[in-house]
Amino acid sequence: MRLARCLVATTVAVALAVSALTPPAGASPRSDAARLMRLPLPAFLAAKAAAAPPFDWSDNGCTLAPDAPLGFDFRPACARHDFGYRNFGSGLRLEVTEHRRFLVDARFRVDLHDVCRHHRLLARRACDALAEAYYAAVRAFGAAAFAP
Repeated sequence: MRLARCLVATTVAVALAVSALTPPAGASPRSDAARLMRLPLPAFLAAKAAAAPPFDWSDNGCTLAPDAPLGFDFRPACARHDFGYRNFGSGLRLEVTEHRRFLVDARFRVDLHDVCRHHRLLARRACDALAEAYYAAVRAFGAAAFAP
């Protein structure tokens, strides 16, 4: 039974990854970037591995914060956050608005807490507290990086 669940989960993840690599026909870069931001994090990471143009897929980890504080690996969440800032904000400038910055930061918060949900109770509480600290930091200090 457990093996069957693993196979189903793997099949779903692969299907999501393949769909992530294929934008809808005629999609604008802005709508495609928004679609990528809404994907489950594993599907986003599969799209990042393919690095399709015109996007800036580069990332610098969690910038000035540790990538894996107390062993909680926030790098994937930070990679998507960097994608949002580099493409909606400072790089491609697809939608340089405070509302879009809020949406990118809100997705970052969700992605951080997704990392935490895989841990047991006490570790999860510590992870969730760190996730909130990372989110608060980007809200407080990220405006200049989003729209320099």
